[in-house]
Amino acid sequence: METKYLTELFLSVSSMNASAVQTNEGIVVLIGSDATGNITDSLSSGYRDFRQKLIDSGALQLHGDKYKFEKEVLFSSPSAAAAIIV
Repeated sequence: METKYLTELFLSVSSMNASAVQTNEGIVVLIGSDATGNITDSLSSGYRDFRQKLIDSGALQLHGDKYKFEKEVLFSSPSAAAAIIV
C-alpha cells in the first residue's frame, strides 16, 4: 500500500523546531526535528517509557541541550508526537 502525505505539520517552541507529515498510518516526525532535552513532571509514564525507547534505539540523540530525531518516527496522533517533542 502506498503511503500518502495528507498534511504537513510544523511545531516551533522556543529554540525547538519540528516537522511532521500526516499519513494514512498516523503522524511521522521527520529526521532533523528537535525534541526538548528536559521532560516535565507532568509527562505520563507511558510517554516517558516511549521516549526512553526512542533514545535507546538511536532515533533520538542528544545534541547540546536538546534531542534531534535521527530517524523518522510514526506516532498515532499529533498530541502523542507533541508529548515527546515538548
